[in-house]
Amino acid sequence: MNTIFNEALADESCCDLDNPQAQARLLLGVKIQRENESGSVRILDTSRSSFYKDVDHDEQAVFDSRGWRAGVLNVFLNRYERRRARLNNKHNDEVNGKNRARVLASIVRDIETLESRQSELLTKSDYNV
Repeated sequence: MNTIFNEALADESCCDLDNPQAQARLLLGVKIQRENESGSVRILDTSRSSFYKDVDHDEQAVFDSRGWRAGVLNVFLNRYERRRARLNNKHNDEVNGKNRARVLASIVRDIETLESRQSELLTKSDYNV
């Protein structure tokens, strides 16, 4: 884990979140922090709830096998896939329910905005996908 943390320290795209208790970096909603006292390293997904949650086991495996940037990309893409699936479910529920044109148009705009934002963030963070 220290190797992954050192990769994050060297990554110039990361935002520096150091404080007196810990060193931390943030990139695309993924925070990695090392406690100063214990030296323990945690990788957190900042978008899962109002509290930061540790990345899940499968996402952690990507960090372990492929490093910081690949792990961040994996968490980021998983997050946007969850959001897209939620919007697609809303769209399907509306089509199979009341089928209101204004609501459907709003959901389609939300999907387009989501895809645009995803592309923008990947470009801004120097990811070539």
